[in-house]
Amino acid sequence: MIFLTEKGEAKALEIYERHQVIAEYLEKVVGVDPETADQDACHMEHILSDQTFDGIKRLLKEANFSRFLCSHDSASCFSFGSIHTAAKYCS
Repeated sequence: MIFLTEKGEAKALEIYERHQVIAEYLEKVVGVDPETADQDACHMEHILSDQTFDGIKRLLKEANFSRFLCSHDSASCFSFGSIHTAAKYCS
């Protein structure tokens, strides 16, 4: 069994968020198929700048595309199923 530190858990959630949001952007905005979006997101999640990623999140949220971004006004708020980082990261 693997246990993450608080810092490790925060980093894992950050990467998971980036992957989900980028894959959704590629599917809904760019129009690629889900499998390609997932594969490309695996690469892009590690190289996109925070500024570009925040812009993608903002675009998805403003266009009401995202099933992953919560209803808070914070750009750092992310929700996916039972995972919701708002309690820790929304301002």
